[in-house]
Amino acid sequence: PDFVIPVVIIWSYIAVALPLHNPAPDLIELYEWSAIVAVRDASYFFAGVVGIMLIPRIVIWVAQEFCTINVVDLDDLSSANNHANGGYF
Repeated sequence: PDFVIPVVIIWSYIAVALPLHNPAPDLIELYEWSAIVAVRDASYFFAGVVGIMLIPRIVIWVAQEFCTINVVDLDDLSSANNHANGGYF
């Protein structure tokens, strides 16, 4: 599975929120402090939501990768051995 898109979305939300802990003075003059805090908190919230939505997919992927048994059909195996031995099996 492709985890790149959700990880980039989480990264972008966090990249928006982190600088808003200590915003520049001109940003405070342009927007109210409550609006800056609201955007910062919303960014963290949405990063958390995407992260929580990603956890079940990661668990399913790990279970499929490491807990799945590969099944080999015996008919395919015997015909493969027969061809490997030159048909003298």
